[in-house]
Amino acid sequence: MRRHSTIFFHQTLSHITKNTPYNLGNYGTNISPKHNSGQAKRNSAQCGGQAKLSDRFVSCFWWADQLGRGAKSGQKVMVRQSLIGGDYALINRQTLKPNPDYWVSWLWGKLMGENVFQVQSNDPFVQTYCHSAKKEGKCTLLIINMSASPKIINCQEFGLKKKRFEITADSLTSKKIRINSVRPKFKQGKVKLKDFPKLSKLNIVSSIQHQLLVL
Repeated sequence: MRRHSTIFFHQTLSHITKNTPYNLGNYGTNISPKHNSGQAKRNSAQCGGQAKLSDRFVSCFWWADQLGRGAKSGQKVMVRQSLIGGDYALINRQTLKPNPDYWVSWLWGKLMGENVFQVQSNDPFVQTYCHSAKKEGKCTLLIINMSASPKIINCQEFGLKKKRFEITADSLTSKKIRINSVRPKFKQGKVKLKDFPKLSKLNIVSSIQHQLLVL
């Protein structure tokens, strides 16, 4: 996979279903009935955020990881501080255009469902999270490469990959990101997944002898 990239793989559920998922809506009742995990508020830095960092591509890695960790720990709702205002806002307060983190939230909302599966990475620079997809029988695997180098990804017990969405940028401090090499744009106030070109089909293989290299 590319250096400094965030990838959402949208695929059919395979052997991963043997790991019992937990549903965020029932997490508080099933795990700790007397404790409501409720909501969590997150921002990248206090006092309005850090200029030229909180509103740049580099913040996407923190935000995607926070969403994944929050869901994995049973948080039902993740509240972002803030929608607009400060350097950590999802919307630039001067231009009213989305900051990079906005597109992480957008893809998360489109691709990640409520059921959370247990997956892990043996590389400290690669974070992985897996949820059910919006469509029954499918799942989405989120892979975050925090390294400055491309990574060879060896996935086990996954079926064939159907679609993937990559978030990349020219540099860590870029104000603008690309999804599948295209800068997202609103058309009549909307953005759709089909607005982005399909990337070449690759397999998430179930054999340890096979490797997946996303460049």
